[in-house]
Amino acid sequence: MRRVLVAGSYPPVPGGPSSATLAAARRELSDGAEVVVVSPRPGAAHFHFTMTGARAALMLYLLGRRVRADELVLCMEPGVPFRPGASGIRARLEAALLGASLRRFRRVSLLVCGELAVDQSVLRGLWPVAQQIVVGSEKEMELATEVLGAPRGSVVVKPDCGRRGEIVASEEGDEGEEGYEGVGGRAGERVVTVSGPPEWGRDERARHLTSVLRDGARLVKRAAVRIVR
Repeated sequence: MRRVLVAGSYPPVPGGPSSATLAAARRELSDGAEVVVVSPRPGAAHFHFTMTGARAALMLYLLGRRVRADELVLCMEPGVPFRPGASGIRARLEAALLGASLRRFRRVSLLVCGELAVDQSVLRGLWPVAQQIVVGSEKEMELATEVLGAPRGSVVVKPDCGRRGEIVASEEGDEGEEGYEGVGGRAGERVVTVSGPPEWGRDERARHLTSVLRDGARLVKRAAVRIVR
């Protein structure tokens, strides 16, 4: 069975990006995949962590390995995975790091939710890792290709990606712990940290941190090579 990591804003956070993440999770479930959801804020997702810049690159890599995800759906919005107005060498390095980390997934889909306000030169380092770039309308497709520099051949339109407004509860429940068709649930929510789960002992934590440092160095090396090229 496919295991898909879906990353983005998530209920009970209101708004279009949260709706798009929920729709993506439901879509993967209906296709028969096992879905794990991570959000940049506490909520109904399985996990949450800050999802901006270099931290997003490292944590998505670590969580993808931890849950053994084959595929990633990343819902991009202002602040996820780049800070608004990101530009310059720092932002390009963060994009290269993110691109290197996402290469661990067999398939990557990027959902463009709203105006990213990120320089095209930064996003240029991220688009090549995605097999699919999803937008909510033909108008947003033009924005993604002309303004954000997304390759037209990779962009597809799915109306639920661009849906705006408040989260609507599922028919199977309300907006409580089990109110999102079984995708996530506050009862299972865990914060992801670089040092590992809190129940780990000192030896487990030391081995994990050694692995994190090794993986982090590998990602930096790959990103540096991409920047030089």
